[in-house]
Amino acid sequence: MSQLKVNSIVPVGGVASGQGGGVIQTVQSQTTTTASNTTITMADTNLSASITPTSTSNKILVYITQSFQIKQTTAVGGGFQLLRGSTVIHKGAPTTTDGSNNVSVQLYFANFAANANFYAYHNMHFLDSPSTTSATTYKTQLAIAIAGSGREIIAQPTGTDSNGISTITLMEVSA
Repeated sequence: MSQLKVNSIVPVGGVASGQGGGVIQTVQSQTTTTASNTTITMADTNLSASITPTSTSNKILVYITQSFQIKQTTAVGGGFQLLRGSTVIHKGAPTTTDGSNNVSVQLYFANFAANANFYAYHNMHFLDSPSTTSATTYKTQLAIAIAGSGREIIAQPTGTDSNGISTITLMEVSA
């Protein structure tokens, strides 16, 4: 006589209701299309991905690896933010002016000295509750932190110092 013993069986749709935490689906997108910004106003980075949640109670875990370059002749910082559709859901970047062409920076990725030409990756992780079963698009935006000439932030830069690839991964997690 045969016996089958298991600790648990996970349904095809993810972890059973009430147990939470199971990954139901994963979507990943990459871009090498360059986007740049010389202002304190947020601009799209060309990095986005869409996912259609299977339940309104599920969450979306967002992982982002954003390649960028800072070019400037005077000291400046900058940053990124994450959007669901047109709604900002994670502010990691400059947001408002203070009347002197500077911005109120909540969480910015760097503050570089004059004459910088810096390449790096900025990583973001965010657990979102979109409360929908419609297709949902996530994207990033970028801006510099201080207005002025000679300042630029570039997403997916090209050149010998960077491979210019940015990645966004979306995972639907059962509630």
